Amino acid sequence: MNEIVLRAPRLDEVAGLCTLTNRSHTHDGVQQVLDEAELTEELGTLDVERDARVAELGGRIAGYAYIWFKPAGERLERAHIFGTVDPKSRGGGVGRTLLRWGTERATELLRTADPALPKYVRVEVYEQIDDARRLVQRLGFAPARWFEELLRPLDELPVLDVDEGYEIASWPEGRDDEVLAVRNEAFADHWGSTPWTADRFREIAGSYGTRLDVSVVAIDRSSGDVVGVCLNEHYPQDVAVLGRSDGWISVLGTRAAHRGRGLASAMLNASLHRFAGAGFTHASIGVDAASPTGANLLYRRLGFDLEHRHITYQIEL
Repeated sequence: MNEIVLRAPRLDEVAGLCTLTNRSHTHDGVQQVLDEAELTEELGTLDVERDARVAELGGRIAGYAYIWFKPAGERLERAHIFGTVDPKSRGGGVGRTLLRWGTERATELLRTADPALPKYVRVEVYEQIDDARRLVQRLGFAPARWFEELLRPLDELPVLDVDEGYEIASWPEGRDDEVLAVRNEAFADHWGSTPWTADRFREIAGSYGTRLDVSVVAIDRSSGDVVGVCLNEHYPQDVAVLGRSDGWISVLGTRAAHRGRGLASAMLNASLHRFAGAGFTHASIGVDAASPTGANLLYRRLGFDLEHRHITYQIEL
């Protein structure tokens, strides 16, 4: 039997890792395409020598994994394990080997953080991938939260309407500190969320897939302050496998003092119109199935229906 060998990936292997990932996505019914630029960007934020591994089986790459860890310094710390195994190599211990390595490395990273904060190693698994769910549970991960991906066609768009005290505006230049403060306050009561740093915000705002041209904010007319944000994305490589063109509503939130005035709906509706204007055919959004704000119910009232579910599994240190 061939030995499984773990080593750090090389940047010249990105194309092959994307091919492997997309083969896995097809096998697992995940309608996404990983682009080389996207993976290159993601690996570029890591210490690849320490925080990423490919698994070789018989001299061939059979899977890979990497650790995403951005210290928050407050509320909680979490490290995520991402990766996949080639469908042709499953059942032979590759996934188990990678997940054990990932859990050990994630634990090492978390131990460097504030000892007073709760710490979690987390893995995301689509609900339909039975072998992955069985594997993570065998290695001690427990299901902690369910998330839904909702979809809406961009037809019969809602009338644009907003409380007279507010304006829905294009994404503003030069107001990153305001927008970041709104995002952090809006997500303070969301499960598993931690504040973004200024560096993290700039990283996300300029990352692969982010579309500031179809993103919006809510402005309080009386003060001129940004009080709501709706940051959106688009992944053109997914069109071929989806048979449609999705705009993704990635970050949607309102300052607590301005909730209850329909700003989330107004920003979402404005985004739908911008998506249609950009040539997209559908809108997608992810939501915590147990959201304390009732967001999942709001989105369904606005025409979104369930497309997929995924589960966050975790080990608490």
